[in-house]
Parts: sequence; structure tokens; C-alpha cells
Amino acid sequence: MLPLYIATFAFTTFYWIPHGKCVKSSVYCKVFEDYGTYNISVVLLFFIYQFIIRGCFHKYIPSMLTRIGAGLTVLLFGSITQLLAQVYLPYDSLQIIQQVLLAISYFLILPTAFEFTVAQSPEHMRGMMVGFCYTSLGLGSIFSRIFLILITTWYYYIIVCVLQLLILIIFVILARRYKYRVRENEVNIVQIVDDHYQRYMEQEDEYERHQVTPEDYN
Repeated sequence: MLPLYIATFAFTTFYWIPHGKCVKSSVYCKVFEDYGTYNISVVLLFFIYQFIIRGCFHKYIPSMLTRIGAGLTVLLFGSITQLLAQVYLPYDSLQIIQQVLLAISYFLILPTAFEFTVAQSPEHMRGMMVGFCYTSLGLGSIFSRIFLILITTWYYYIIVCVLQLLILIIFVILARRYKYRVRENEVNIVQIVDDHYQRYMEQEDEYERHQVTPEDYN
């Protein structure tokens, strides 16, 4: 479960990064200032995934670890975009691109992380594992807040970019070695269903053999 926790930690270190303000007084910038683009993008991604991707392309949905890895990659691109936005301040479009990338990474990492936790944790440990997920989110937030107080914003952008790259490399290495856990109770359920239908077919055959028809009396 370690890849999962470092992924959620990485997301919160980027989530609390300062997003900057609009330089130009354009309409689109005022509309999407702060987290407007992020919230709209998350809602749109939810509807696209729920009603289009799951409905038409469910066979092509990658595994949970692949989705989390893709989310970390998008997160790294978002950190680089935010760093570039500090260099090229007149370009407000970089702020919007950064928020869109943040929304994509959120959609790929957090819901998949909790899905992975519930699917792979033992039944009696699910609550504790979900709690560890929230703990990693909290640790990432604390890390961001402390560093934003101790160092300047510019150096924080560089630290976050380097941290995201290191976390992505570690996640890929650990994900390649991870073996998905197969639940014994799921295997037992399948076996019980097979046995049930097998007994049903045997009883039906036995009933047909012993069934008395009017022709037997003639």
C-alpha cells in the first residue's frame, strides 16, 4: 500500500501550491480566477467518465495503479506549468492550464486511491487503511504549509517539481513489483455459486428420471 500513500501525499503538496493572480483584467481570467477552472474541470471529468467512458469504453479502462501513475505524471506537468507561470507572468492562460492539470490529477489519483484501498485491503483492516489515506493527505498539507512559511514561493515551486519527479519514479518502481491481492472470499463465492447450479442440475435430472407419466400406466 506504500505506492498509494506516497501518491496521495504528492497530490496535496501540489494542491496547496499558490496559484497566483490574474495579471490581465480579461473576462475569461476573472471568471476562472483562483479555483474556478479546477472545480469546473472536476465536474466535467466526472460526467465524462461516468456516462461516456464507463458506458462505451469500459473495456479499455486501465488498472488502478496505471491510473494513479498517470495522475502523478499529470501532477508533475502541472508543477512545471506553475513554475513557468512565475517566469512568464503576463500569460494568464498558464494559470488556467495549471488548474486543469490539477483537476485531472485529482480525478485520477484520489478516487482511484480509495477504490484501490477498499479493493486490496483485508476486510477487517479497510477502515484503518482508509484512515492512512487521509493521514497521508494531511501530512502532505502540513508539509506544504510549513515549507511555504519557511521558504520563498519561488524555491517552493522548485522543491515541489523535484519532489513530484522523485515520487513518480518511486511509485513506478513499487507499482511494477506490486501483486494484486485476490480475495479468498470472492473465490469461495464463485465456487458456492457453481456448486449450487451443479446440485440444481443433478436434482432436475433425478426428478425427470423418476417422474411418472401417463404412458407408464399403459
